[in-house]
Amino acid sequence: MSQQNQSELNEFIKILELEFEIGGFPEGPHRLILEGNKISVTPPPWDDQSDAFSHRPSDEEWMEFFQSLKKLKVWDWKEDYFNEWIQDGTQWELRIRTDSFKLDSGGSNKFPTNFDEFTKSINKLINKDYFADDYESWFD
Repeated sequence: MSQQNQSELNEFIKILELEFEIGGFPEGPHRLILEGNKISVTPPPWDDQSDAFSHRPSDEEWMEFFQSLKKLKVWDWKEDYFNEWIQDGTQWELRIRTDSFKLDSGGSNKFPTNFDEFTKSINKLINKDYFADDYESWFD
C-alpha cells in the first residue's frame, strides 16, 4: 500500500460512528450501523429478519468508501431536507462521526443532489445491492 493510501486509510480508521436509515410508508426503515469493524444491515422490524446481514469491509473497501464521501462532499450536506408537500413517503437519516468530521443529516421526501451516488457507495461498501438509488426526482 502506498504511503498516500496508508495516510488516507489512517484517516478513515478514525471513523467513530456510521449509521444510515431509510424507508417509509408502507415499507418501513432499513438500517445500517457500524459496530466495531462490522457493518450490520437490518430490514424493518416487521419484515423477514432472515434478510438481515453483516459485512466486514476490507481496508481497500473502507478507503474507497471514505474517498467517495470526500468526492461527494457529504460533509457539506445540510442538516435537514424536507418536502412539505408530501406527508408520507421516504424518510432518511445519516450520521457519520470521525475524529475530525461530524455529519448529522436527514430528510423527508427530499435529498441532496448526489444522494443516488451516496447509496451506490454504501452498496459497494457492504458488497450488496441493497439500498435503492433512484431518488433523483426528489433532489434538493
